[in-house]
Amino acid sequence: MRTRTDQPAPGGAPAHTPRWARLPASAAAGWAATLITTAIAALIRLTHLDNVPRLVFDETYYVKDAWSLIELGYEGTWPADYDASFAAGDTSGLSANASYPVHPPTGKWIIGWGMRLLGQSDPVGWRIMGAICGVITVFLLCRLAQNLFHSPAITALAGAFVATDGIAIVMSRTAILDGFLAMFSLAAFLAVVKDQQDARARLGPRLAAWECTGAPRRGWPDLRAYLSPRVPRPASWRIGPASGPRPWLLAAGVLAGLASSVKWSGVYVLAVLGLYVALREWTTRWRAGHPSPLFGALLADVWWAFALMVPPAVLTYVASWFGWFAHPRAHGHGVTGGTGFLGALDDLWAYHVEMWNFHTTLTAEHTYQSNPFTWLFQVRATSFAWINDSTISGCHTGNCARDIVALGNPLLWWGGVAALLVLLWATARHRNWRTGLVACGYLALYAPWLMYAKRTIFTFYTVAFVPFVALAVAWAVGLIVGQAQWRGLPSALASADEAGGADRRGTSTDEAGGPDPAAISTNGAGAAEDAARLASPPPVSDPEGPAPAGALDTASRPEDTAGDTLEADSPTTVPLAADSAPFFPAPTGNGEGAATGPQHLGGATLSDAPTADALLVRFIAAGAITAAVLACAWYFLPLWTGQVLDYEFWRDHMWLSSWI
Repeated sequence: MRTRTDQPAPGGAPAHTPRWARLPASAAAGWAATLITTAIAALIRLTHLDNVPRLVFDETYYVKDAWSLIELGYEGTWPADYDASFAAGDTSGLSANASYPVHPPTGKWIIGWGMRLLGQSDPVGWRIMGAICGVITVFLLCRLAQNLFHSPAITALAGAFVATDGIAIVMSRTAILDGFLAMFSLAAFLAVVKDQQDARARLGPRLAAWECTGAPRRGWPDLRAYLSPRVPRPASWRIGPASGPRPWLLAAGVLAGLASSVKWSGVYVLAVLGLYVALREWTTRWRAGHPSPLFGALLADVWWAFALMVPPAVLTYVASWFGWFAHPRAHGHGVTGGTGFLGALDDLWAYHVEMWNFHTTLTAEHTYQSNPFTWLFQVRATSFAWINDSTISGCHTGNCARDIVALGNPLLWWGGVAALLVLLWATARHRNWRTGLVACGYLALYAPWLMYAKRTIFTFYTVAFVPFVALAVAWAVGLIVGQAQWRGLPSALASADEAGGADRRGTSTDEAGGPDPAAISTNGAGAAEDAARLASPPPVSDPEGPAPAGALDTASRPEDTAGDTLEADSPTTVPLAADSAPFFPAPTGNGEGAATGPQHLGGATLSDAPTADALLVRFIAAGAITAAVLACAWYFLPLWTGQVLDYEFWRDHMWLSSWI
């Protein structure tokens, strides 16, 4: 007879989750999800790039500028209305007279390398590097999802959503800059997560062993007490231990610099990630009981994080202008009258002021411009190409066209609005640092555009943050089926992902003072042991009182102190102070998330655990959502890839009149 999941098994142990509800949570499953979704992305992006054999939309600027960089080392000028000649292979119109480009050169260099490899007259040459970078973006997103949520299911969903999203597809299959911005920005976010993995693993044990560390703090009451002026401050400021080497922060700085060298939007990525790292340094010390957490964070690690991120980003950005420095005929040289390298820097600064004025005052009307306040709803699509003439072949109705419409998957984006609200609630109410990082993606790559709503801007700029839309929706779907939680990770993912790592951990306590749900294995043979462990947990502290002083040190053996496995592929252990702790401290007492006994499992009591029937309903709902999003992607795919369409077929896809 099957035991219901909302009833304890004999002996007080929780009943098992139905076998069909146990999704694989191994490192191999995470990599399988990554590779499968990346392969799907490659199939969509790398095939038939020449469906529209002409320059479309802003390709007229970037492709010709890219060829200028390859030929001259800087952007030259072209005759007006030269697109058809260029597409036919005629580059004789290129002049050595400098043009006035309004974007940094890195993205155009990348486009140019594709033309150097495959030829200038082949549309595949124009677009191949964008397609490759689009595939890399899907791969990076999968690794970011696996690092954050330890769930191959969420990883697969996030990757599949981006692999099949219209904005991501169109921007990968055209030679326009924003796809490169998305790739470098996402790589910078992944580097910061990897840094948190390494840094928290080192800092936690060091703080636990530091003689000045007091009782760990928890919850808003502790925070209010700490910030109260009536509470006496320490007699002397204490710095405390540092996290040690931070190579991933250096990588994040370089990647943010590369993002900025494609489009200036990358500057916001650098700023938001820097603030995120600083906040994490402070909250980690605060939870641990550091007597002066803000002072210690600033002088131990924050200044070093700044040095590792900001100067390398600036140097990377300046280095991306190497072609401009090497060619005095490039636009902007000599305007300040300076000489030498310092004079060139002055000229470059004046050039940047000129570009800034251009971007902030561009208000010319455009047929397809859109208001950024409507971007999340995909109200206004951008038509990149519309061909409805005698050149159309393969038409059987006599009224066919090719169209490339930069439009996100409507169901993904509309559902993403609801997912964003849920994600923000998890971040603010439940102090979930994982969802907080996803929210930072919106903050860095979407929110700044709201300040320029009256500028001439377009919906396809959303490609920079479409990975975070996909992450939000995938996390929300995971929340439905138990692959994600409002706070931290489900016990099944926090343990099974480590291939039995719970057996190596020993006894640990979570931030609420109860048994560590992440230390509970769900792997087959260990289920009985896990039940016994839950039935007789170690003593816990009074939930209303202070946490035990050693709560930060979650390992009972020396070899167990190595791990903060934000990266699901790591075989190391998971100290709760680093991995499962919320973005902000959790409330104490009998409030949400407090563990007072053996019934605590994954943030819920046994009485709250869903029945098998309820789990089945959740899985069906999540499956229906996923199937609807992917079916919608299949429905719109011909419009995203420039296929020959019957006019009536095209018209049926224009759900909103604003898409036309």
